[in-house]
Amino acid sequence: MFSIMKTQLNFVLITITRETPENPYLIFRSLNSTGQDLTQWDLVRNYVFMHVPEQQQEMFDHDEWTSLEQRFEQKAKRLAAKKKEGKKKTAGELLTSFFRDVLMSKGNYIPEGEVFETFELIYSGNGNTLDPSDFVSELEIQATGYDIIDGTSTHSNPEVQRAFQMVREFDISASYPLILALLDKQREGVLSDEELAQALVAIVSFVVRRSICRESTRSHGPLFCEACKKLESRPLVNLLAYLSKNWPDDSRFIPALQTAKLYKTLYGKDILCWIERTLQRKSEPVHLDRCDIERIMPENLTASWQHVLGPEAQQIHAQYVSTLGNLTLLGSNENRKIKDKAFQEKKPVYIASRLSLNDYFHDSNLDQWGEKEILARAAKLAKIAAQIWTCPPSSDESTRIAVQPLRLL
Repeated sequence: MFSIMKTQLNFVLITITRETPENPYLIFRSLNSTGQDLTQWDLVRNYVFMHVPEQQQEMFDHDEWTSLEQRFEQKAKRLAAKKKEGKKKTAGELLTSFFRDVLMSKGNYIPEGEVFETFELIYSGNGNTLDPSDFVSELEIQATGYDIIDGTSTHSNPEVQRAFQMVREFDISASYPLILALLDKQREGVLSDEELAQALVAIVSFVVRRSICRESTRSHGPLFCEACKKLESRPLVNLLAYLSKNWPDDSRFIPALQTAKLYKTLYGKDILCWIERTLQRKSEPVHLDRCDIERIMPENLTASWQHVLGPEAQQIHAQYVSTLGNLTLLGSNENRKIKDKAFQEKKPVYIASRLSLNDYFHDSNLDQWGEKEILARAAKLAKIAAQIWTCPPSSDESTRIAVQPLRLL
């Protein structure tokens, strides 16, 4: 490594003297304009330091700036420890995403490659002056909220914390600017904890319903940014009124969920897990991280299953094997053991399970599994899902979305 550095790298020293009062951060930006790509955050950092008097830059870096970057360096380390494969995000990339979300929380969508350009435009004219200390102070406030959003820290209210968990598990990162705007409204005193929890569940409900009804999800980023401008002094009411125009109601959602091919889809396991959490008895919680999706009528249509399903076995299997009524949760070991077995062999395993989703199989009259049984269970589970991920009532004044007493593990 030393040999490579010695023979293939050029070292350039630029000395800034009193006779040459150029800002070193401005020089840095110019030199790197044709070299290795900087992250958008690198450019933001240098722009900010260009507005710090040279004699104060070291103190500003030590006393104010470093703690902000260290916060995201720790995030990057934690994420890297969790992610065994694939590209790991650097602190600079995480900071860029965070800062982009902060900018978009003001109400305008920003493409990923235009974060610095947008930031620079804010302070180039229009009478805006960048105060580096105020800038860092505001980002520290936003970063504290961001820690709650991404799970680094917890919210003091249990209902709000449960709602944040739902947002994270469904991975609705496009909503982060909107959530930052909602947290701003809470700091302003116009949004209660209860209303914040309702707003978070509403965001998930909106996305889940649209996804199940096969509505485009590409517009969610710009749509959530636009929603930030609608919050005003009645954030929850105004948010629900704005989203309701594109929010599928029960007449669309329930039938769509019953027929959706959920197995191995984006939200398949999440939907089952949240139904399970809703059904679970508080005194008997079951951790779900070691559970897999179990297909009751199995993936492989064995001879015994063909016999049970009858002459239309192939059609029934193709139509229902991956749908809600045919799916449950089961511990990974049990799932592997009963993979392709007949329903009569699987049923005792379901009954022995502590998962509340499997209480359905305690019915002594349930002695076979086919199209009729799948449809009946799908109807029941879809109604539960519609109560978890509700849609707003028609009247804006009475708009309210219930936060179910979910027990999150």
